[in-house]
Order: sequence, then C-alpha cells, then structure tokens
Amino acid sequence: MRKIDWFLALLVIFFVAISMILIFKPGTENTFGMAKNIINIIIPLFTVIVSFLLVKKLGTSGLQARAVLFLALGFLSWLVADIIWMIYETPVVSPADVFYLLGYALIFVGIVYGVKISSPDIFKNKTRGAFLLLIIIIVAGVYFYFIPFAWDSEISLLENLLTSGYVIADLLLVIPLIFLCYSLLAGKLSLGWILISAGILLSLVGDLWYVRHYELYEAGEQTIDLVWYAGYLLFAYAMVQFRRAHEQLKEDLIKLRK
Repeated sequence: MRKIDWFLALLVIFFVAISMILIFKPGTENTFGMAKNIINIIIPLFTVIVSFLLVKKLGTSGLQARAVLFLALGFLSWLVADIIWMIYETPVVSPADVFYLLGYALIFVGIVYGVKISSPDIFKNKTRGAFLLLIIIIVAGVYFYFIPFAWDSEISLLENLLTSGYVIADLLLVIPLIFLCYSLLAGKLSLGWILISAGILLSLVGDLWYVRHYELYEAGEQTIDLVWYAGYLLFAYAMVQFRRAHEQLKEDLIKLRK
C-alpha cells in the first residue's frame, strides 16, 4: 500500500482553506482585511522557513546546495518585499520593489545552478545550443509582443523604469526555465525542479494578470493572489522533495558501503 504524503496533503488542505477565505470573504471588511494580511505573510514565511531548514542540512558546498541557498534567499527577499508592500499600503513605487527585483535575480541564479545539475553538458553541443538559443529568441519575441514595454508620460521616470524592470525580470526567469524544460524532456529533471518550474510559471501568470488588471486588483478583485500562494506552496514542496532526494541518496550510499 502506498504511503500517504502527509506534507502534500496538509498543503492541499491549507490551500483549500485559504481559497475559501478569499472567495467568500467571511466576517466584516476589517476582519477579512486582517486575515488577508496574515495570509500574505504566513505563506511566504512558511516557504522561507522550509527552504532555510534545507539550507542548514545541505550547507553551501556543491551545486545543489548553492541552488537551494540562492532560491531560499530569493524567497526571503520576496517575503521582505511583501512586508514592506503592506506597510506602504501598495503604492506604485516603494522600497518593496528593490527586494522584489532582488528576489528575481537570486532565484535566477538558483535556477541556473539547477540547469547545471540537470544537464551539465547542455552547452557543449553546438547544435543543441543553437537550437535552444533559437527557442529563447522566439519565446522572447512572443513575450514582448504580448507584454510590450509601456512608457506612460503621465507618471515619473522611476515608475516607468520599475514597470519595465518587472517585464524584464519575469523574462529572465522564463529563459532558464526553457533549459529546465529541455532537461525534463531528456529525462534528467528531478521532481523538485519540476515543482520549482511550476511555481515560477504560476508567479509569472500572477504578475502578468496584475500588470494587465491593476485597477481591478486595487478595486478588491484579489483572487489572483491564490495563484501566487500556490506558487509559494509549490516552492515549499519542492524543498521537501530536494530533502527527500538527499536523504535517499545518503541511504543508497550507506547500502553500497556495506
């Protein structure tokens, strides 16, 4: 009989519970607002805690350990950004943007390490490299076609630069995902990295919806937050899968030595 994955089961139950809260908005407006703020902090905080527990176990030596470290730092940066964003009451430009963009950069580095782990020889074959480069150019072209740079003369230079910065930051995470997808098709990608990829894609969907429907979000249509929440929970579950894979590897090595 297959064992129940209790961690996954609890994540699903938790996600269903917060979904009910966001959809039905129980209690008064103030009560719901307070509950929403708590959820906004608890979910990324949970992911950060799970991630740094794995960092403590793996250390910082080796590609996998460094990948996990940079991912954890990226999640922490996003958590700090979420806290600042709440304090500043969601202005267009705030110090939160620094930590959001820093988080993108850190996670980008973590994913690059993941690519090196999954396919260390991915750049050695010139034909394969040229093909992947062509895919990147096509994806970038399609991306900028649907999400073009927008320059609004009615807002400040800083606001315009930040808006463009998020467009580029999302694309920077999409590019290494292409290499991870190649590794997946080649059968070299672990479940943990598949979950990380899925979480990044959910975050991208949330970001793009927010950019296109900012006015709706500010008016109270915030169920899109569930997409970001799901992304964070996938990140947390990915860390658990990395931990399980690490422990299984240790067990296999012990058996080989006997």
